Amino acid sequence: MNESAGSLLSRRAFQSVEMIACALLCVAAVVAPVALGGTPTAAALGLHIVMASIVCLWAGFSRLAFLPTVFLLLCCVAPFLQLVPLPSRILVAIAPVSAGAWKVSLAGISDAWGRISIDPAETVAAARRLLLLTGTVMAVAHLSMQRRWRTALVTALALSGTIVWILGLVFPVKHNSFLLLGSVSIRGPLMPGRTPVEPPIATAGFGFPETVSVAGQQYSADSWTVGDGFGSYIITNHFAGAMTLTLPFIAALWLVATRSRTPDWLRVSLAVAVFAGGAGTVGLLARSRAGTASFVMATLVFACLAAPPGLWRRTCTALAYSYAAAVAVFLFAMLGPFRELEKLLPAPVQPVVAELLHDGRVVATRVAERMFLASPLFGTGLGTYGDQYPRMVQDGIPWYFAHNEYAQFLAEAGIVGLLLAALPGTFLVRSAVFFSQAATGTDRTLGAAAWAAVAGIAMHSFFDWNLRVPANAFLTCIAAGLALGSSAGSAASLFAPGNEGKGRPWTSFALNSVLILAVITATGFLIRDAVSEVTQRQLREAIAAARLHAANPTAPSPKDTLVEAIAAGERMARWDMRDAQLAVSLGQANLHLSSMPLPIDDANACIASAEKWFCQARRNCAACRGIADGQ
Repeated sequence: MNESAGSLLSRRAFQSVEMIACALLCVAAVVAPVALGGTPTAAALGLHIVMASIVCLWAGFSRLAFLPTVFLLLCCVAPFLQLVPLPSRILVAIAPVSAGAWKVSLAGISDAWGRISIDPAETVAAARRLLLLTGTVMAVAHLSMQRRWRTALVTALALSGTIVWILGLVFPVKHNSFLLLGSVSIRGPLMPGRTPVEPPIATAGFGFPETVSVAGQQYSADSWTVGDGFGSYIITNHFAGAMTLTLPFIAALWLVATRSRTPDWLRVSLAVAVFAGGAGTVGLLARSRAGTASFVMATLVFACLAAPPGLWRRTCTALAYSYAAAVAVFLFAMLGPFRELEKLLPAPVQPVVAELLHDGRVVATRVAERMFLASPLFGTGLGTYGDQYPRMVQDGIPWYFAHNEYAQFLAEAGIVGLLLAALPGTFLVRSAVFFSQAATGTDRTLGAAAWAAVAGIAMHSFFDWNLRVPANAFLTCIAAGLALGSSAGSAASLFAPGNEGKGRPWTSFALNSVLILAVITATGFLIRDAVSEVTQRQLREAIAAARLHAANPTAPSPKDTLVEAIAAGERMARWDMRDAQLAVSLGQANLHLSSMPLPIDDANACIASAEKWFCQARRNCAACRGIADGQ
């Protein structure tokens, strides 16, 4: 009797934990897209804390499957291999691009060893985010094995999609307004359409270099292009990504809720209307070409999985495969080894094809290909594409993202990273096959929405960087977890819950403890990174005020602002010694302060301090931008 009561109490406790985790997921799925796609520092940090809490709850109250958990930890530890100091002889052999960059950056330091990653701080941060994202996928897959939690998550995604859609219709793109949601300004402080203050993720992801002269020296400042804005998203393509990730769940929930209550013709007609309306919003209002193509992919995948057996399913399946083949041919033509392909086509279509083949994102993808070919084995380090891009193009224009997730990952992680990613990719495809063969009824309809969202965002990732946007990355994790949890056979059993409440082997306990410790540690450093980003923004705003004052002496003096920002930056540097961008901003701020009305000794001290911070930046990053030419 006591054992039975204890077992019942344990089950109830575990159900409470599951309910808390599911509630956190649902609230975050609705709130994150509204918070400008989770791009503000506070919003991104909130998402990280939510994901960390979910993974810790899952790991603390479940018996984790051994192999998937070990692989999860391995994937998140692997990037740290890119941080190991290596002598130049070895580094040249395995990562020649990184070796050359470190040789220039550490010139004059004879005993310095380089690393595979040209920006170690960014690589570590990327590994932390990867741990939380992959852990969230596995936790959601575990939760979605139970129908009530799966239904709750599907409902949350449907609600999220409804809100995103309404906000897009109410606040469509307005050129040169620089306003989101009618009140949030994204206008730059120096030029309305560019901003040197916001981090790249809160902009269009590409910009223009500017040369700033101060205190007899010059440095390059990147001004990022502000987004075009649509609804609650900074960029229309990311709004389209959110629609692709959520609208299939609206249609699925409608079909499930009205089964046996509404005539089939009406049920299907309204589901079709949801997809048609979404395609119209993405294609005609947001004018996202890649988003429209990806949304169509999601629509066809949903149709072929949710259609009744027989002619309808075979027809929809044939359409989905044909469309996928057409997209593959287009990608091969656009990104393959072809030059001036448009000249082989009829004259009327040549301008359109030429525009597509010479689009900026095609150039960005080809740069990623060149980066990979230059360092094919280990890449240049996760999160380093933006550091390396300006060095590989003649005009030096910064692009922080390749606008092709696959090419960027290959450039940053190399063949070794590709091999690690191949296993979960293969498992995902196998799970999709299991689902298409075995799922039936309500489970099939809800699962079809998840697989449609995954297929759509997978295609969109060839053309944009949705997976770098915190809200869309989070939505992708939920959709992928729901898709895996909906699969039949071994794909689902891999994430089946263990015997909660019963004795666990010490190996299982150790595995859970290691995962929880890793997540807590990663989250602690991500909190520090968020505080550092706030401090860096304060420095960038002070520097922008100094530049504005230099161009217009009647503007308010930025002296006090610079002093306060430098003091805050120096305090932060004690906790974030490896952040090269923080050191660069401190160096620039000191240069601008030295140009203010100061005693000569104080001005010289500012210049000496700038030299110190620029030197530290070179030690921390082999491809630092913004260092003064006198340094």
